[in-house]
Amino acid sequence: PLAAGSSVAVLGAFAKSPRYQGAGSSKVQPLNLDTPYESLQSLGLALSFAEGYREAQDAPDEALMREACELSRGKDAVLIYAGLPDRYESEGFDRASLAMPQNQVELIRRVAAVNANVAVILLCGSVVDLGWADEVKSILLMHLGGEAVGGAVADLVSGAVSPSGKLAESWSLRLEDTPCYRYFP
Repeated sequence: PLAAGSSVAVLGAFAKSPRYQGAGSSKVQPLNLDTPYESLQSLGLALSFAEGYREAQDAPDEALMREACELSRGKDAVLIYAGLPDRYESEGFDRASLAMPQNQVELIRRVAAVNANVAVILLCGSVVDLGWADEVKSILLMHLGGEAVGGAVADLVSGAVSPSGKLAESWSLRLEDTPCYRYFP
């Protein structure tokens, strides 16, 4: 858990504009949306923020990557908010792969190379390729956590609540591991 006063780099567009619900007919207007960054501010941490990637793009942005890496150097911890944007998963179409946007994967890898204390907070509604998992200290899967996802993450990373949830399903490592692989395009 992060102690008050810890220096923490918070990275990723989802930290300030979280993916908290599905797309399509499940989109609703929340009464109050706890953004992750604002919720972390209430913990007494020494926070710094860098966007790291643009949600609407897949290609890495070198300037954003450099800024995120520089910000992460020497911090007690780094929290990277990543996952799948609406254009990757929604009703009405099937995903063609388990890949996350390349800009997010590259951000995770580059930041993990400059700071060993990286936790990735995943905001997604389904399984993603975790080929980078061995490069980070921890992964906190929040799925699409609803309007209070920011406060929930703050409770978990501060140790106020134990992240002791268990997956109710298997996590496929490859698309070929999914039960439907042979039967659907």
